[in-house]
Amino acid sequence: MGRLRTLSIETNAVMARPTPLIPPPTQDIPLGEGRSLRIGAQVGRGSMATVYRGIVEAPYSVRRVVAVKVFDVIATDEHEAVFTALAGAARRSASLRHPNVVRLEGFGMVGPAQPYALLELVEGRTLARFRSHLTRRHERVPLDVALFIGLEIAEALAGARLACTPEGMRSPLVHGELASCDVLLSWHGEVKVGDFGFGVAARAASSVRSVKAVAQRVRALAPEVARGQLADARSDVFSLGVLLHEMLVGPR
Repeated sequence: MGRLRTLSIETNAVMARPTPLIPPPTQDIPLGEGRSLRIGAQVGRGSMATVYRGIVEAPYSVRRVVAVKVFDVIATDEHEAVFTALAGAARRSASLRHPNVVRLEGFGMVGPAQPYALLELVEGRTLARFRSHLTRRHERVPLDVALFIGLEIAEALAGARLACTPEGMRSPLVHGELASCDVLLSWHGEVKVGDFGFGVAARAASSVRSVKAVAQRVRALAPEVARGQLADARSDVFSLGVLLHEMLVGPR
């Protein structure tokens, strides 16, 4: 963990170039029970969502920093089906509590047509940006760091298989679309995997959006998932193998 933290801090200045800012959709969202969500600056942008820094304010001036992931859902006839799929993914992910998994804190709507997820805020960079930075310097991820990251990802995948509902019933989860952009490396040396189930759900947004999302993840997709079949635990193991190969050997 110490070596990863050192590498993260060393590359912080180079990797901290901000992405183009997109104005947050709103400022304050009531969450019920006297709580509200204030959305702040954009911190990331992906093929299916924009991530903002947010603050949840509760009674007695209790405040907590979170990440707010706002999904890009077009208000069309398929909007209801997409929202239902995302809500189902949120219900399943809420049962997952593991130190190597980005924690889901809540799910709701921003306005009439924009689903959002409240997530644990991980201060750091994705494995994709970390690898890209090293590639530009004609370097590879050091062996010990690559093995540490791979082990932590494996722990997250194993933990997802042991997830339980609040009633204590087993509810095993698979990621299905594990890619380097889903792996977060914190400045404190933590490795956390995000987007369990959300990628598959968001692909229903439109045929064009689906092709774009798959194109960005196809390098790590298991063959059966690329063919449109359902993912299982073996699919995640395949994707983990691809991520290890890219860290140890370099881009294919």
